[in-house]
Amino acid sequence: MTTAPLALLACAFALRAADGPSVIRVTARYPGASVQVLDATVALPLLKQIQGTEGVTRTESESAKDGTCAITVRLDAKTDPMKMQDVIRKRVALAEPVIPEKCKRSGITVRTDPAQPVEFWFALTDTRNPDDVRDLADHARQEYADVLRRIPGVNEVRVLGTTATDSFLRITLDKEKLRARAVSVEEVRAAVQATNDVVTITATDPSPKGDPRLVIRISGQLSTTPKTLDEIVIKLGNGQNVLLRDVSRLELGSKTPNELTTFGGKPAALLAVIANRDATLEQLEPAIDLLRKAAPPGMQFTMAVTPVTPRVLRLEVLVPDARTMEYTQEKCKRVMESVLVWNDGLPAISFTDRLQTNRAELLVTCKPDADADALQKRLAGEIREATIRICDVTGGKPAFPVRVALAGPDAEHLWKWSEAIRTRARKDALVNDVADWPGRDVTRHEMSFNKEKAEELGISLGKALESLNSLTEMHKFRGEKPDELNNLFLKNAKGELVPFTAFATLNPVVESASIYRLGLERAIRITANAADGKSVTDCAEKLHALAESEKANLKLATGYRAVILVP
Repeated sequence: MTTAPLALLACAFALRAADGPSVIRVTARYPGASVQVLDATVALPLLKQIQGTEGVTRTESESAKDGTCAITVRLDAKTDPMKMQDVIRKRVALAEPVIPEKCKRSGITVRTDPAQPVEFWFALTDTRNPDDVRDLADHARQEYADVLRRIPGVNEVRVLGTTATDSFLRITLDKEKLRARAVSVEEVRAAVQATNDVVTITATDPSPKGDPRLVIRISGQLSTTPKTLDEIVIKLGNGQNVLLRDVSRLELGSKTPNELTTFGGKPAALLAVIANRDATLEQLEPAIDLLRKAAPPGMQFTMAVTPVTPRVLRLEVLVPDARTMEYTQEKCKRVMESVLVWNDGLPAISFTDRLQTNRAELLVTCKPDADADALQKRLAGEIREATIRICDVTGGKPAFPVRVALAGPDAEHLWKWSEAIRTRARKDALVNDVADWPGRDVTRHEMSFNKEKAEELGISLGKALESLNSLTEMHKFRGEKPDELNNLFLKNAKGELVPFTAFATLNPVVESASIYRLGLERAIRITANAADGKSVTDCAEKLHALAESEKANLKLATGYRAVILVP
């Protein structure tokens, strides 16, 4: 597998958006939080303190499903960014008393950045098991992301390939500590199994470094957490006791990857490194070299896409009629296959989002003379079920630079407003490749069990979970509709068939892929390429005028507004 030379990094930072205005970026991490919780408990408290500060012209926030909250604070031309950084840091301190402790422990950073930071994408692949990225994404998050975040000039690192929404507890045992204390894996298993919650140990498998691991699934109203499991006492045959934490490491992971992430058409975990203009090659190179050398046998850490020559294209694949993520992933694979043929096999990455089942993205490094129009025509002819838009992002240029934000109190009205604008914009050919972000909230269903009822019926919840896992793997159970439980039965201790509906329910839970705010208001961002022969500024003004016209047509209240965003 070819690795892009590190010399490209020097070019990348030379091509950074240094000429653009500086902004203040506030970044917080709240691992494990849903988008809604992150927005309500982190983004809003910070925004309320920052909003209205003298010298601040606009704030935008994004709460993402990976637990990252990013707030961009834009300043007027007369304000000194470095002095304002200290002011914003004090404002953040005022919000901290109401921000969750877990978020504060992860750290809230305030820094001055260029308005358009540069991005580097890395791929983590495994030659030993190339089709399974479950361990890759967890390994990238645990071993790579924090190292990259500590590099001066790196703003944020995001890992794609798994999410915390389908999680389990994993115990990684230390072989040397087990040997030193004469503790066996079976003694650990027995101690964990004896906890008062329903615990199913679904596997004992080696970690990337070869240490044994116990994969734990826990159901019901949980009192068990990584912290309480830490305190489990392992009783040894010689009468001595050992705490679980003395021989292991506990962590949250994901049962299965629920995103499609690929490098060159093959499964991979992806890391997006977002860097500011203060980064230098000397600061970055040692860490990258260290990570490559420290990779476990079979794992490869590769620079996949850089914002420099020869050329970088961003593709968005929109599948309007997508019913499932699998359908969108299949279309994305076909796009990737076509791109790799067109691009003579040069690197490309792709990723989808479980919460936006109709959308996928690709980043393609191609030759300087690559014809993007020819690629778009090729894809339109080969894949008619999807709409594909392409933008040149070489040198850190913003993707789809015609941008208008719609803000207001009700998300449903915002989506209807956006849909009306996009429909008219396409019909009147005001812009090219128009789309909006983030997508609509989606409803999924969470399984909950009644432990008392299950025990009364003679049902083992451990076996119930194993049955559901097997049915899920065979695609016979999706957990998307409450009535799916009507056709599921399980044998109890007496051999009787018991319907799942007697002890389990599927409850609807609304989720967002991201929550975007303009100031304190929920917002949607419409993006597009400029129409042929037109400037970005001219197209943005026409799109804004169209937004005002559709606002009047929909009779939206005065609390709704459209704002032109300068990339």
